[in-house]
Amino acid sequence: MALRQTIAIIGASEQYGAALAKALSAGPYRLLLMDPSGNGLAQLQKAIACEVPQADVEQLTCCREASWEADLILFALPFSERNHLINQMQEVVTRKTVVFILEQPQENALNILKQQLPYSGIITIAMYLPASAADSERLGFSDPEARNTATKLLQNIRFNEIIQSVNQ
Repeated sequence: MALRQTIAIIGASEQYGAALAKALSAGPYRLLLMDPSGNGLAQLQKAIACEVPQADVEQLTCCREASWEADLILFALPFSERNHLINQMQEVVTRKTVVFILEQPQENALNILKQQLPYSGIITIAMYLPASAADSERLGFSDPEARNTATKLLQNIRFNEIIQSVNQ
């Protein structure tokens, strides 16, 4: 039996985080749901269990623990909330892919994140662009391997369809 890829979703209760968690739950993934507020995680986990009974989903209260256990980290919180969480996860995301969902334009976001997490593969996804934006416009990346990992994952879960449904 193949090992499941473990994905931490930091900000799982947020709009994009919850949509990604639901989409990923149907795949061969182990999901670690984390949200600093803790609000809505139990409800999200229950909704996923109803839709996909075989889903492997766990709630965690610590960003560091979720990031340490994960193979890939999806950061679905506003960019302004990243600093204290990045400080918690910094030591444990070396050589891991970290995907940041950007809901609003953030000047130099990729460069800032590369400085904060210099040993991680950083991907930024600009959600604020119009639906007609090409994937190459929407994605920013610091490492080609991380880009390939994130692109395959996003294609597998039909990311563009998820985004369109969230934005409607």
